[in-house]
Amino acid sequence: MNEPYQPLRQMNTIEILKQAISLYRQNFLKLLGVILPGIPVVIFCILILSLILNEFFVTILSAPMPKAGEMPKGDVYKKIVPIMMLIFFLMYFFSTIVAAAGTIVISEFFLGREIKIADAYRKIWKRIFPLLGAIILTSVITGLITILGMFLCIIPGIIGWVYLSAWFGFIAQIVMLEGEGGMGAMKCSRTLIKEDSRKSLIVIGSVMAVTLIAWIFLIVGNVMATQFNMVILTPIGNLLSISALILIEPIKFTAITLLYYDLRIRREGFDLKILEEELSAEI
Repeated sequence: MNEPYQPLRQMNTIEILKQAISLYRQNFLKLLGVILPGIPVVIFCILILSLILNEFFVTILSAPMPKAGEMPKGDVYKKIVPIMMLIFFLMYFFSTIVAAAGTIVISEFFLGREIKIADAYRKIWKRIFPLLGAIILTSVITGLITILGMFLCIIPGIIGWVYLSAWFGFIAQIVMLEGEGGMGAMKCSRTLIKEDSRKSLIVIGSVMAVTLIAWIFLIVGNVMATQFNMVILTPIGNLLSISALILIEPIKFTAITLLYYDLRIRREGFDLKILEEELSAEI
């Protein structure tokens, strides 16, 4: 057995982000390996969204833009909401599943133990139903509010996405360590966030902001490809989006897991002994 990574302790915002980056650099291949099973989901979502965006931009560039708060007309818009909801669910499913596996791997780091990625996913399987229940509820709520905000105006959609992502940011950690699921996991996440809502919004908002880079590559590539008839920019944008999501996701779930530890330490004196007990508990 290896020595524990280091004792769990309270950290400020900068320390959480710095330690997340440090863990990512020291365990790059291991944390990247956590993402690998979900890569087909990312590729599928990016390709489908790219096709929809291409059709969307062709439509809006050839017709007057609707007023703010007004639902656009046309067949293309009727396709957008259900397809975006499906993509949102799949991406949320991807992020939560890999965060659950990442939580197990990171927890084993702190306990000074090694775990195979396949074994981390086997642990998820034992709690798959509570995890799926939480994923469905949170993805529907977050997805609907985000898409509605995007239609009203871009900024409210982004704000809603970040805010609700913070509220439900600990779903994976709570299911895997505390055994809660569905509404219980959502309630626990909101309660924990309230321990230090400012720090939580900064940490989660920071990693979500970095995630936006992937979507910016996708949107810019499609806009320029449509506007200037440069077809090559679409696959380039898709490739950059997929690469960015794959490289960013481990930092995201690592930072959120460290924030989760920090808030539980402040609330209940969470330590390595409790972590080990919860990690080995069965549902």
